[in-house]
Amino acid sequence: MNVENPGAAHDKYEPSAGRRISRRSLVGLVGAAGVGGVAGLVGGRSISPASGATSEALAARLARSESVASTRSALPAGVAAPIPACGHILSIDLSDDPGQTPSDLAVAARELLIEWSRLAQQLAPGAAPSTTAAAGADLRAASLEFTIGIGSSLLQRCGLGARIPKPLVPLPAFDVDRLAPDQCDGDFLIQLGAEDPMRLAGAVQAVLSTLKNRAQVRWSVRGFSQSAASASDVRQTPRNIMGQRDGTNNPERGSSLWETVVTAREGVGPARWMDGGSYAVVRQIHIDLDGWFALSMPERDTAMGRSTVTGAALGHSREHDPVELARRDAAGELLIDPRAHIRLSSAQNVAGQRIYRRSWNFDHGPQAEGRRAGMLFVAWQADPRRGFIPIQQALDDGGDLLSAHAKHVGSAVYAVPPLRSGDPYVGHELFGT
Repeated sequence: MNVENPGAAHDKYEPSAGRRISRRSLVGLVGAAGVGGVAGLVGGRSISPASGATSEALAARLARSESVASTRSALPAGVAAPIPACGHILSIDLSDDPGQTPSDLAVAARELLIEWSRLAQQLAPGAAPSTTAAAGADLRAASLEFTIGIGSSLLQRCGLGARIPKPLVPLPAFDVDRLAPDQCDGDFLIQLGAEDPMRLAGAVQAVLSTLKNRAQVRWSVRGFSQSAASASDVRQTPRNIMGQRDGTNNPERGSSLWETVVTAREGVGPARWMDGGSYAVVRQIHIDLDGWFALSMPERDTAMGRSTVTGAALGHSREHDPVELARRDAAGELLIDPRAHIRLSSAQNVAGQRIYRRSWNFDHGPQAEGRRAGMLFVAWQADPRRGFIPIQQALDDGGDLLSAHAKHVGSAVYAVPPLRSGDPYVGHELFGT
């Protein structure tokens, strides 16, 4: 969950009237907008906006570099905000020293949650050079996000097994699983994101500096998406490393459907600490990119059920046109293949179950065993039993054409609690003062 200085209104960036722009700031703005993104004179040459760019789109691109992510909201900024260009997910375990009791571990967990909650407040506006986040000093806020989650293993170790919410369940085995134990699970989730890689690197270092001898990283993955600076229009759905638009059918943020799909509701009881939060399923998915791009574009479109060029469901021309699973061509054949990814994962095929996709890509480059690249897939939902689990099971059962090019090597499920008004830190209702 994200936390912010109480009373700070950072959800929308509003430049102050008459703000002076220094030469350094101008250079920064040109960089944030992308080469050719800001009209003006640089080195004696006229720089004009990119072809087709609108002032609204340019303003949105600049706002991403200036904006300070909200750290106290109904849901964490790591769920509700547009995905930033750079991401880093760390799974962290409490140290297990001999003689420690569950109460000792609960104290250690509380101390870390307090420290991380304070750190999120400090990092969101920008880091001072004297902090451990000095790599990000002198940079704009860059929409830095700081999300804190809790794994079921933490609650078991701290003697709080009775307070594990029912949705926080282990995932069943899937056909696509090739899971490495050292890339799965963990006591804590730390999800960091920013539009600038140096801002992100500084935040990662700041988190690592808090661990000392109390905890250690279990696994971590760096990810990337398209940047606001390079996007012709930041309102468009970003593409993933496979060249497909990723998240087309997501519930609209803030809609009633969003509330139903994403926000956990617990009411009274031992799991009330998760009321208003959300559950994250994190999957590391290796993609055989050579095999994928060896397919023709029509073959890739068939596997996905969407046009690579437009993102539209087959049979349509626009990305957000409705998916018509029953639509047929002139010969009577289904336009969307029976094993197409969007058919099998569609809410129409899984009794209305949905998730909110918010994923990065990763690319570790060529390795001895081949190129290691793919998706750092993050699915947000009110309950994985009514979200990711039935959807992935439907993909397995239906023989998803995409799965021939994908293997899931890492997996974890986390509860991401809300930060209610007056809460001093994330997880306060669970661990107390």
